[in-house]
Amino acid sequence: TSQTGVLTVEAPQPAQRPFFLSPRWQVGLLAPVVLLVHGYHPFADDAGLYVAGLRRLLDPSLYPVNGAFVDAQTHWSAFAWLMACTVRVTHLPLSWVLFSAYVLSVVAFLAGCQAVTSRLFVSDAARTCAIVLAAACFTMPAAGTALFLMDPYVTARSFSTPIALFVGAACLDRAWGRTGVLLGLAVVMHPGLGSLVVGFVLLQALIAMGRVRSALFLCA
Repeated sequence: TSQTGVLTVEAPQPAQRPFFLSPRWQVGLLAPVVLLVHGYHPFADDAGLYVAGLRRLLDPSLYPVNGAFVDAQTHWSAFAWLMACTVRVTHLPLSWVLFSAYVLSVVAFLAGCQAVTSRLFVSDAARTCAIVLAAACFTMPAAGTALFLMDPYVTARSFSTPIALFVGAACLDRAWGRTGVLLGLAVVMHPGLGSLVVGFVLLQALIAMGRVRSALFLCA
């Protein structure tokens, strides 16, 4: 009761959520777990071709026989050129640059998953479960394909996939300017995957405009 005799009731303070439900803590805690559980295999599968293409960009005298086979991995994507420029600018060994890029891709993937789940779920518990599930399925093959959700090595997909997640979040926000910028980055990084993301954006745009029949036709 106050001095004027008026009964005052203090509003209850919202309960402080545990630190591990904070978005920054989730990414920071899960990134090392992904590295420890799924590992890092820099020369597995098609990573060997990407690394060979990087080495040839850094030293064109390498692979004098059938060099066109190695160069094929660097023609359509900005990934190899970006990695090669990073090596030249930083003067770091290629192995260090590749591992740093891999760690960055893991963090970007988890952040992208977080961006999508924050727009799909209201509950902190649901968001956390979704991100943990994504981390657990990091190297899970996609059904009917020979592609992992995320590769345990560095390729152009290591960055185009997180960018695609941020594109999805921007579409859900109906922020079409941000969507266009991110979509351009996805296409430049990996034209194949980027074309799939273009289809997703067109579908979302048609739904936003109320053209459901056109969206169904696009799906068909």
